[in-house]
Amino acid sequence: MGDLSKQSNAQAPSASDDTSSLTSFPDPSTGSVPERPSSAGLNGLLDRSGPTIFDQQPSETTTDAHTLSSAPPHVLQSVIDHQGAVFLVRRLSTLLAERDAHITALTRLAEEYKIPQESIAATTSRVKQAEQTRLALITAADEEHVAQMPSVSRLLEIHIPSTDSGGWAAALFSSSNKRHDSRTTKEPVELATQHDKDQLPPTLSKRPADPQDAAWNKFLMRLTVSRSQSGNSDQANGIGLVGASHFGQEGKLGEQKMKTLTQLVIGGIPMTLRHNLWMELSNTEALMEPGTYSYYLSLREDVDQSEIDAIAKDVPRTLTSVHQYYANQGDKRLKEVLVAFVSKYESLGYTQGLNTIAGYLCLAIPEDEHAFWMLCNMVDNFFPDDYFSRENSLIGPLADSVVLRSYVKELMPQLAKRMDELDIPHDHTVPLSWFFTAFSSALPENVLMRVWDIWLCLPGQKSFLFHVALAILMQNATGLMECEDEGEYWSYMDTRCKLNGDAEWVNDLMKQAFMLRKKVDGIDERRTLETKVLRKKRASTEALFSPDE
Repeated sequence: MGDLSKQSNAQAPSASDDTSSLTSFPDPSTGSVPERPSSAGLNGLLDRSGPTIFDQQPSETTTDAHTLSSAPPHVLQSVIDHQGAVFLVRRLSTLLAERDAHITALTRLAEEYKIPQESIAATTSRVKQAEQTRLALITAADEEHVAQMPSVSRLLEIHIPSTDSGGWAAALFSSSNKRHDSRTTKEPVELATQHDKDQLPPTLSKRPADPQDAAWNKFLMRLTVSRSQSGNSDQANGIGLVGASHFGQEGKLGEQKMKTLTQLVIGGIPMTLRHNLWMELSNTEALMEPGTYSYYLSLREDVDQSEIDAIAKDVPRTLTSVHQYYANQGDKRLKEVLVAFVSKYESLGYTQGLNTIAGYLCLAIPEDEHAFWMLCNMVDNFFPDDYFSRENSLIGPLADSVVLRSYVKELMPQLAKRMDELDIPHDHTVPLSWFFTAFSSALPENVLMRVWDIWLCLPGQKSFLFHVALAILMQNATGLMECEDEGEYWSYMDTRCKLNGDAEWVNDLMKQAFMLRKKVDGIDERRTLETKVLRKKRASTEALFSPDE
């Protein structure tokens, strides 16, 4: 037995050949482990698993260091002896300068595209969590394995590269930080960290599905099974993904389905389902005229050049902070949709506000033709007549602001009184963009999509934008009441008005806005009346200041 041990020790591999230790990061460029004599009894038994803890290992060499932050002094000295201090300093200076340049470039890019501080903070948090996960894996390995097998402690001296180093130290030593996916290296770490699921990286743990997604899947599956039993075949029979238009023919069962659908829509539609559900539940599918989208695009030469120029000017400024929008060539798609729109609606033309609405439609709906028809449906059926007309520019949003003020007076009399004291005009109670962009220029994407889910998909909710505006004012009433003058009021609206929060805050906002339907009624009548009043005032003003004929 002693002879076997000596023979094994004589054939010990170098540290750079270690491909199966618990935390090793071998360098593929160094080649494979030299073949051992087949006559060695113990080595023959261990050929399938590579080097083991029974083999004596030489001490680390200069090529084993993977991070300078954890390298002991003798390793640094070895590097200097082999490469020279001047070379080491130059190499480090170059790599550190490159890293700083990358950070500076990313910072300027974030400022240029106005990336919210919340997004930057979230990314920073994820990086810190990744570093904590790395340290937890090392700790778990130490606790579970070193205590049981002291002879492997040398193997753990080779540190896992830090996630915040960018791998620059590993590049310095021309080594690879790619870990071999061998059973002996991967399985122990997984087993060792099973006691703390929160510390497992995503690749080693199964994250629970979103409860809202699961609820939608369950609902749609039940609908599919129900139709199969009744002999229907979903879209093939024109029923749609949900078939809500047929719920009224199903009695109490249909009422229960509609109740469940309403609850799910208020809770939010998964992004993967928004395309189909928006098209169906907003009745856009029924309004589509196949083939006409291409026809309207072909008329671009007949469109007033000033309209094309206005579109070309606004498109690059639309959704500049939404990466997925540009990843899917949203700017090019948006221009096509808007050109087709002004070709179809010559009397309306293009007005600011349409670009952000259409931009978010392109984000949620991957098919340009469907996004175009959804925009047409919104303009025709979800906004009052001539809301975007050039002849009645901003009359619709101004009338909406007056109507909103009347509801503020009824539901929040103290706030309405304070607005009067600050001389806030009734036709400018809130930023007009809230209305003529359908909140697309005010709310972040996650909140906006939830608002549009209800506005577009639930019956009787075409005035839901008013409910949202009132709910936002209710949540910000205390801050608005503390404003000392009109300037501070608008400063609060622009910079301090709470328009975003965590998932719980968004859910509460949606529920509060939806419940306001019981307190807010007669919106259409009030809008019609105020629109007539404003049109009459504008006509009188134009007649007063127009030159005599």
